[in-house]
Amino acid sequence: NGYGIGADELKKAAEGLKVGDLSAVVESPRGFHVLKLTGKLTAELKKIFDSAEFQDFMKNRGFGTVWADPSGFVKFMDEGDKAMGVAMTAAGLAKKS
Repeated sequence: NGYGIGADELKKAAEGLKVGDLSAVVESPRGFHVLKLTGKLTAELKKIFDSAEFQDFMKNRGFGTVWADPSGFVKFMDEGDKAMGVAMTAAGLAKKS
């Protein structure tokens, strides 16, 4: 996410917010942050994902598609971050933690 805040902290801070609400203060290595929920995109993104135009676009370029809800997407990104960390450490581009 670029702010040094883990997905769990972001999820906890955003939990229960309604559109327009502000979160409690969240601390990270880069300082303090307040989240503002400006909208919920899941339903709109699902419409786009399900559209023939999007599916055709992806298929014609050789890409498969898999839908994930917000928690599934967080899991996907966390797994990718961990895999990238392992690869970068193995390549000598990151310190072992």
